[in-house]
Amino acid sequence: THAKMATMLKRNSSENMPTIVDMPAPELKKAKSTETAKSVVALSGELRAAWGKGEFNSGDVDAALAKYYTTDVLIDASPAAHSGVAMYKKHNGLAGVKAWFDWVASFKLEDIEISMVAGEKENICLLRMSANATYTPTGKSAFFSAFQIFEFEGEKSAKQTFAVYNPAAIAAIIRTE
Repeated sequence: THAKMATMLKRNSSENMPTIVDMPAPELKKAKSTETAKSVVALSGELRAAWGKGEFNSGDVDAALAKYYTTDVLIDASPAAHSGVAMYKKHNGLAGVKAWFDWVASFKLEDIEISMVAGEKENICLLRMSANATYTPTGKSAFFSAFQIFEFEGEKSAKQTFAVYNPAAIAAIIRTE
């Protein structure tokens, strides 16, 4: 036995289409812009490059900070505060960022490895950084590793959260005893 199949009829489609269509043409609009906003990874990379060139510690530091950070920026290193490192706290505004980079400049960082990826939200960049860190006032060294979350407002960093992997290592190398 054979299964019953649907019957198909072939029609000439020209019989069903009107030959004259009285319809206005759609209005064409010019695109606003073909430019796309910079990715958070690119913005984080630019900020890191400026830091690497020393822009946050020499020259017109205030202008450099204003270029990359919002005026009410928050650098939050408080997740590592339990280590006793005084700078592992919240740093508010451009003055706080300046103090943070003044402290960071007291370290010599070698063999830096950085990886970045865009976060789940479009304004978030996740960054992992590791380096061999030497605290220049004591000459002591330790391996440093941290995870950072950058939150952007437009093209400026509005918040950076630092989760230091082993903050006790930094506490040990900055100790003058």
